[in-house]
Amino acid sequence: ADRVKNEHRNIFFAMWKRCFSRLSRPLSSRSTTWVPAARRFSSGKLVDMHDLDPRSFLIVEVKRDRPGVLGEILELFTRSAINMTHIESRFKSFARDGPSFHIDFQGSLKDMDVLDLMKAIKSLPGVYDVSAQEPREVPWFPMNIRELDLTTDTLDGGTELINEDHPGFHDPVYRDRRTEIVSMAKSYRHGDKLPRVRYTEQETKTWQAVYERLKALHDQWACREYREMLPQMEKYCGYAVNNIPQLPDISDFLQQRTGFTLRPISGLLSARDFLNALAFRVFYSTQYIRHHGNPFYTPEPDICHELLGHVPLFANSAFADFSQEIGLASLAATDEDVAKLAAVYWFTVEFGLLR
Repeated sequence: ADRVKNEHRNIFFAMWKRCFSRLSRPLSSRSTTWVPAARRFSSGKLVDMHDLDPRSFLIVEVKRDRPGVLGEILELFTRSAINMTHIESRFKSFARDGPSFHIDFQGSLKDMDVLDLMKAIKSLPGVYDVSAQEPREVPWFPMNIRELDLTTDTLDGGTELINEDHPGFHDPVYRDRRTEIVSMAKSYRHGDKLPRVRYTEQETKTWQAVYERLKALHDQWACREYREMLPQMEKYCGYAVNNIPQLPDISDFLQQRTGFTLRPISGLLSARDFLNALAFRVFYSTQYIRHHGNPFYTPEPDICHELLGHVPLFANSAFADFSQEIGLASLAATDEDVAKLAAVYWFTVEFGLLR
């Protein structure tokens, strides 16, 4: 089982490696501190994230490699009450045999405490140079899972149907129901209980039509990993012909298996926000369902698309790992690189590419 699992993982990562090799920056590069750019929130307010949480980056070069030199530098950070967030050591100079320490910390280079710290480090015996690096601005990205609360602005505003060819566009009852379900997603914040929806008999019949049609096609077209997971979803998550499963039950199951969780969303996200969430093993899922007038077509993602198309594979560890990998690659990526990542995701995962 472990051998097969590793083979699956190798296939997934080989595919993504081809995409990553074309990105404009290496995934592991840390030439300078990444400072998220300003972000405009739904209130319309433009906030400079560096002003809210300033970060700085120092390079400390040491003449000779000797025991205790790093401890002396760390002690100065402690005395200055400045919080270090990341440190790396590198050997790079032919003129000196000492390392250089690349240090990220909380604080601005304009603060007197930081300027005094730099002077104190430079005065240590054996320290050759202390240099501050200018921050490189990158697009805003979430630094932790709670900051996904800031990535829920949808392309459609979260209440409007995508276009007039939507089967429910001219149905006021359907649109009111969709708005009701969307409102729960819009009010959700990290740490809240995932909302449960009381689906109507008509909505359940729509789910049933889709479920029965796809069930008949799985043996012929679905990959083995999907066919292995769907019975588990039926056993533990409430997947059934006559029942629309609830996000809390599915999210708990996924978290136990692969660490992925679900989060409700009110509509179609930007590629950047959707991929960023994958970095934290979070998958955004809508909770409204397509119009009953045509159960086999919808121009937007709905709960049938999310729960029958995407979610079962997140219970597969190899698929979960590679999904997080593309999410990590999207953090701080340029718009051009996000477009590349989104294109590969679209034409593989979204289209259901099989090997």
